[in-house]
Amino acid sequence: QPMYAMQPVGLDGVTEPLDSVPEMAARYLDELREVQPSGPYRLVGNCFGGVVALEMAGMLEAAGAQVELVTVVDGAMPLHPARPQPVVVRAAAVYRKRGAMGLLRKVRAHVTTRLRPVGSPREDPRPVDAVSAVRQGIARAFLTYEPKPVAAPVLLIRSSRHQLLGEGYDWGTQWGEYTPSFTEVTVDGQKQDMFSTPNVESLAAIIRAHTDVIGED
Repeated sequence: QPMYAMQPVGLDGVTEPLDSVPEMAARYLDELREVQPSGPYRLVGNCFGGVVALEMAGMLEAAGAQVELVTVVDGAMPLHPARPQPVVVRAAAVYRKRGAMGLLRKVRAHVTTRLRPVGSPREDPRPVDAVSAVRQGIARAFLTYEPKPVAAPVLLIRSSRHQLLGEGYDWGTQWGEYTPSFTEVTVDGQKQDMFSTPNVESLAAIIRAHTDVIGED
């Protein structure tokens, strides 16, 4: 089963990174159609790529194409609307995960950032490299994305020891709200090990099993 991976725009250090999920989805669909002009399509998104895959599915369906499956690997859905939770809720989440000292460090870092005058230089200014610029664009895209329902089934594959990113934020999945057919499967391991042996074999087996079911329909 051939798979085609999309490289984030801007990693070349020349092209300006994108900071909008719909822009990313449209760009990747142009690339996808070069290798597969028509459906049915099966999309996979890792972490943040999950919401991009969802948007791509919606755009394909709007164009009349069939999307058989959207697979999300350890990806979270943005808040609805895509905004952080109240400070008290975020602090409670950090305390549960990091304890009192972790919460103190988080507050100290937050206060230090807020007290820095607008436009003041950092103590150790460094040029923003291509990877950092892409990550900043991804962060803006995620926090401003308004997810929309799709007709395609969604398969969420989660690590059993999921590491929260952006602690104190609502990283609940809620994928089932955007599809008429939702399945969640857990793989034993940590998020950063999902594409390493032996977890990658588990990922392949899970995706293969779901695509085999689709092929039988």
